[in-house]
Amino acid sequence: MRRRAFILLLTLVLAGCGEQTLKTTADSSEPSHSSSPAASQPSATAETTEPAKVGSELALHGSEDGSELAVTVLSVVDPAHSGDQFTTPGAGKRFVAVQLRLSNTGKAVYADSPANGAALIDARSQQWESTIGGIEPDLGSPKIAPGDSRVGFITFEVPKRVKVKTFQLTLDSGFADETGEWTVDHVSGKPVQTTGVAQSQSGAKIGSAMTLHGFDDGEVMKVTVQRVKDPAFSSDSFITPQAGKRFVAVLIKLTNVGTKPYSDSPSNGASVIDTNDREYTGSIGEIEPDIGSPKIRPGDSRVGYLTFEVPKGAVLRTFQFTLDSGFADETGEWSLR
Repeated sequence: MRRRAFILLLTLVLAGCGEQTLKTTADSSEPSHSSSPAASQPSATAETTEPAKVGSELALHGSEDGSELAVTVLSVVDPAHSGDQFTTPGAGKRFVAVQLRLSNTGKAVYADSPANGAALIDARSQQWESTIGGIEPDLGSPKIAPGDSRVGFITFEVPKRVKVKTFQLTLDSGFADETGEWTVDHVSGKPVQTTGVAQSQSGAKIGSAMTLHGFDDGEVMKVTVQRVKDPAFSSDSFITPQAGKRFVAVLIKLTNVGTKPYSDSPSNGASVIDTNDREYTGSIGEIEPDIGSPKIRPGDSRVGYLTFEVPKGAVLRTFQFTLDSGFADETGEWSLR
């Protein structure tokens, strides 16, 4: 059973900064998002706290009201190896991958790049920042609705002889006032195979249209998921998925119902999520006709595929799409089940 964290607040007053809090210890054997009222009552006897470690859950808050995540370090893979033969660490270094589950227990949609707020600290107190991608599925830049979750890796590149000791995570790309800390000096080196249950999804399904807005006034698109090919196969015999993976292609129709031309690369704002809460971002044009980078004037439309490369055993449950290459404030979500 996953452990939560008893909250030990160590107040750090930093010059020029606000009040910072560091959460390091577990406070319950039940996760925060499923604990009963009785479990939250303090015991009359003294309780023994222990530092958060691999498997422990910490409740972290963001800067805005309603921004709260239950964060679990599921595993630490050390050394970690990319499935892409071209993605390798630099000379004298190794990859270390931290597998997280982010569960939105707040009232606001969580949209962030968690890797920006993540750090590894070694036995010599040296701090190492995350690297881009590396180990899949990468946690990326998820948009998580209240009650939903994501599972993925944050990858670090560290010297081969360094012994990692601590993992830290701060929401809001590292700018929130609260930081979670986990001891990771005893790790198994294997990722946890989570059994995640799909969250109930309300709203759009295949065939449904959603109206989404971009950043600029007048940027409005009606987006329809017309069909899903799973598995999908390229007409080019040289374009194949990596070993152990498959292509999935989502056919979308983009109709400009605003007053400004639409110009974007839709695949940058698209992702699919499986029943283990793992998120996969778009690949580049494997299935034709690819949606590409269309320029759509008001009243006009485009139809094309967005392609994803996912593990063969992954069961997909959700497709997400955001305008402005994923940076707009509004995200559409369609059930794939």
